[in-house]
Amino acid sequence: MVKVQTGLVVGFDNTVGYDIALAGGITTALFGGEGLFVTTLTGPGKVVLQSMDLARIAATIFPYLPEPEPKGR
Repeated sequence: MVKVQTGLVVGFDNTVGYDIALAGGITTALFGGEGLFVTTLTGPGKVVLQSMDLARIAATIFPYLPEPEPKGR
């Protein structure tokens, strides 16, 4: 059994069962550093996870993106 933040799950074999639930109470969800939902994966099979959710990946690379060029008249 593996419990992870839902946004970190990329995929898993069809032999793996899953359940999605709230991550504790509202205080935990807001201040616990995790998302609102936790996925529990069980059973035999492969699970693929990523180390950062999509929002954190975007925030990490955003400062390195080039500025768009202004359109001329």
